[in-house]
Amino acid sequence: MNSKTFSKSSIAGTSLPEDAATRYLGALGSSVARFDGMRDKRNLVPGLQLRRHDCRDLQGAPWWTQESAGLHLLLTLTGGADLSVDGQVLARRPSLAGHALIWGAGQIYRLQRQSRRGDIDRSVLISLAPAWLQSRLPDTHPLRQAGAGHLDLRRHALSRPALAVLQQLLQPPRQDDDLLPLYMESRVLELLHQVAQGLRETAGVKLSRRKFVRMAQVREELESGMADHWSLAEIAARHHLSVNTLQRHFRAAWDASVDEYRRDARLRRARCALEREGLSGAQAAEITGYSSPANFATAFRRAFGMAPSQAARAALKN
Repeated sequence: MNSKTFSKSSIAGTSLPEDAATRYLGALGSSVARFDGMRDKRNLVPGLQLRRHDCRDLQGAPWWTQESAGLHLLLTLTGGADLSVDGQVLARRPSLAGHALIWGAGQIYRLQRQSRRGDIDRSVLISLAPAWLQSRLPDTHPLRQAGAGHLDLRRHALSRPALAVLQQLLQPPRQDDDLLPLYMESRVLELLHQVAQGLRETAGVKLSRRKFVRMAQVREELESGMADHWSLAEIAARHHLSVNTLQRHFRAAWDASVDEYRRDARLRRARCALEREGLSGAQAAEITGYSSPANFATAFRRAFGMAPSQAARAALKN
């Protein structure tokens, strides 16, 4: 992947194409924001905008965008950046992975993001204009209620289905250019539905901060692969819990059992390996712990809507 450098002076007054990979980035003073990877911006339909980030920070400089009134959802698979508005911190990077951040805005504002050199950001930012919201969602809709206040942040843990859709948005299957916008819009609408459903279902489910932090640690062990071969009893013992308590708290935090989440995390790692390293289906099956490539292919298609061979072809084309 190629990296490019953008300074404030190089983008001032520039009209950004709607469907091109663009880095609409600014930098403070002489600081320059540099990224290696994909960052793009798409206006899918009037009032519905999607921005995708799948990149690594090469410089560690702050950058910002001017945001419009409406509802905004930042959904992060891994990594991310600190968020602030007018010097007020909205969220810190360590709290973003696996979550949706939802906030409303009654007026134009300036959003600043700051990550460190080497940090990875795999996230999407969905922006819904007031006219889109009024025509599509009633006032009682969970998303409208979550974004009712100006810059009043709401955090929501993403479910397994929502994480799978987020992965599809960041790495869609190869298809004709004229079909891609429709696919992206369908995935965004499905993601909005998943988040809204999760907000409604978990409205009365709460974990204390201490318990949630512990479940976030378990999640990181599953995402990294560290716990691939640990039993439930071993995971529970590491966190001074019984197996039943581990399962109950983990489901309350992530809407999945430990084994369900571990399987999905393995599939996400396998997809990255297929697309970036060109592994065979048998090699990817081994990564996920499947002894049968056929069973792996079935699980992969169920999770991502395409065969492992399609993901592997992406590596050959890049």
